[in-house]
Amino acid sequence: MGEEDERAAAGLSDAVPVALIDPRTLKGLGRLGAGSPIAEADTLFEAAPPVEIEPLLLRQAREKIRAAGLLIQQSCLGPAVELLSGGLLAAVAHLAGETAAPEPQRAGVWLYGEILPRGLLDQNQAALMARALALAQSGSDLPEAMVRELAGDAEGFVGRCTASP
Repeated sequence: MGEEDERAAAGLSDAVPVALIDPRTLKGLGRLGAGSPIAEADTLFEAAPPVEIEPLLLRQAREKIRAAGLLIQQSCLGPAVELLSGGLLAAVAHLAGETAAPEPQRAGVWLYGEILPRGLLDQNQAALMARALALAQSGSDLPEAMVRELAGDAEGFVGRCTASP
């Protein structure tokens, strides 16, 4: 609570008794049961629990994978693969504790020079990244089946990254 909150509570207390209590103190007083000074008090407002914010890189990864899916439906495979590789890079950068994903040109060195030695990915996940990067550099003549398979694998990988703590 800040000084402004205290002043607002003091102004309200002239007409109606008001007390502002931070959540930890309120929880501690509640454990006292009937002997608590708040046992018979009415709670008029209780702040909502803090909203957990999704990490930026994971949100970017999910959005890129979703956008790639839309492009695949429209047979725009080249841009879809670029989004898929970008989404995977963002997810791996999140796992590595980075604030931004590396440029695709640097991704291979980053993957094999930093990420794998740190044990952040297993060989199958690294192969997924390498496949995405290779397809992204292959130009516009891409087999749709390979792109769809990559999209499914990328979606599963990013989903697991989102589910992990």
